[in-house]
Amino acid sequence: MLNGKKYIIFVCTGNSCRSPMAEGIAREVFERYNLPIEVNSFGTLDLGGTPPSELVQKVCARNGIDISAHRAQILDRKSAEKADVILTMENAHIFWIAENIGADIAQKARLLTNYGIENQTGEKSIEIPDPLGTAIDFHKIVFDMLESEIERIARWEKRFMVDNE
Repeated sequence: MLNGKKYIIFVCTGNSCRSPMAEGIAREVFERYNLPIEVNSFGTLDLGGTPPSELVQKVCARNGIDISAHRAQILDRKSAEKADVILTMENAHIFWIAENIGADIAQKARLLTNYGIENQTGEKSIEIPDPLGTAIDFHKIVFDMLESEIERIARWEKRFMVDNE
């Protein structure tokens, strides 16, 4: 818990496309659902504080989300320890966390598309593809995938909050 709120971080490779999109979407969706959840995003590569790609910013802006102030940051142990949940775009990110940060921290990591469904009919194991180097249409597809999953997570979190009140 961070400041009395659940703390979720999103992880992708460079923290310049998928995870900043997810962070921006989650801020908007979790606020709309009135969920006490803080979010942040990180990468597994150090891109030295670069901003999100131009197409990512454009797709987000078209959907009312401003991520222009975001700067890429690499996930480190101190940041990961604060998280209640770490949501990754690919299974490789979970392996990276286990190898570079620690197996104990990797226990908090889940593939984004599996979060909230682990104990139901089975895991989806669908990875969110990296739009880097693709056309804006593919960026929109990735945005829509992220938005759909984050909406699903918000509904699940809301139900979980109500059940525990």
